[in-house]
Amino acid sequence: MFRVTDRDIPRRTIPALLLLGFASGLPSELVAGTLQQWFVDVGLKPGEIGLMGLVGLPFALKFLWAPVLDRFAPPFGLRRGWMLLSQVLVLLGLVAMAFLDPGRTPSALLIVATLVAVMSATQDIAVNAITCEAVDERRLGAAAGAAVWGYRAAALVSGAAALALAQHCGWKITYLSLAGMMLIGVAGSLLVPEPVRLRPPGTLAAAVVEPLVAFWRDLGPWRLAGLLAFSLLFRLSDQWAGNQSGVFLRELGFDKEAIGWARGVVGLVAAGVGVAAAGWLATRWGLIRCLWLGGILGAASNAVYLLLAGGYWHGPWGLGTAMAIENACGGFLAAVFVGFLMRHCSPGQAATQYAVLTAAWALGKYLTAPAGYLVASVGWNGFFVASIAVCLPGFVLLELLGRQQRPTT
Repeated sequence: MFRVTDRDIPRRTIPALLLLGFASGLPSELVAGTLQQWFVDVGLKPGEIGLMGLVGLPFALKFLWAPVLDRFAPPFGLRRGWMLLSQVLVLLGLVAMAFLDPGRTPSALLIVATLVAVMSATQDIAVNAITCEAVDERRLGAAAGAAVWGYRAAALVSGAAALALAQHCGWKITYLSLAGMMLIGVAGSLLVPEPVRLRPPGTLAAAVVEPLVAFWRDLGPWRLAGLLAFSLLFRLSDQWAGNQSGVFLRELGFDKEAIGWARGVVGLVAAGVGVAAAGWLATRWGLIRCLWLGGILGAASNAVYLLLAGGYWHGPWGLGTAMAIENACGGFLAAVFVGFLMRHCSPGQAATQYAVLTAAWALGKYLTAPAGYLVASVGWNGFFVASIAVCLPGFVLLELLGRQQRPTT
């Protein structure tokens, strides 16, 4: 199977992936938390607003139509074509949302938001696929890191920055402005090189079956099961802490503005440092050793919450330091984790294969559902100690996976 070599990679590839990561992250909050705030402003009840969470369901189910992106090539190429198509449709959808009134036509706004979520999830599939295919294995950490940091930056823009803009300019101007920012993704699609020598499967059925058969053939049943379990469990420590960290910080007395500043500005810069370190180190150590370091850093970074809970760190300085450490470690871990998953995806089948792996990863969020009950039982100190301890199964799986390197295809 063809895979690019280092000499085939244009210099514009990594910056283009950064722009594409930004485009992937931009719609996520605009059809989720930011949209919910818009509905709050028009007086909808909490129960009705809670049901809006179903708008984001396409992001969890995108593996169902990922084979379509491996099978059919629109104009402009198999990967670039799908990215451009989905980006234009997301842009138009956000424009349409800007002209709808949730007070008068809430159903229409939710329908359009759901369509935007479908096209945004489609964009995610295509961006992840081209990230897998556009660089060689040695630079997967850097490529994944660029996309991850771009996604985080966009989440800040479509979350905290969008709310601030809506406060001063209104929701219509906010959604129109952010719709225009989807042109950043269009620029990324035009810059990134379209992978060559990719042969789409002959039929849609083959596009569904062949990637799964290739997984089974290349990895074997036990290693495939181990990889799926690894996807589910390796970042569980980070997910458990994230489930309750906002509640914890509010109980310590930090207001929303302070938390937003620390998580947004400080956290984004720190995440960029972590992502850059991951990209640099992955080319020298390899992904397996970086995963060990990232897993240790990710779990150990939860200790910053113990320092806050114990009163050792306090005030804006303590909050900012804690968020800087947590996000730098989290950015490093996210970059090498995504790079490792992408390493197991074959060119031409990456859309389906990566969607399957990330579906297992997404299930990990549901394992954190009882987190609040654990806090009530053992307190904050016990909870964060437990959040560190749940990293152990992931390390066992990493050791098992590291013993058998995937053969080069």
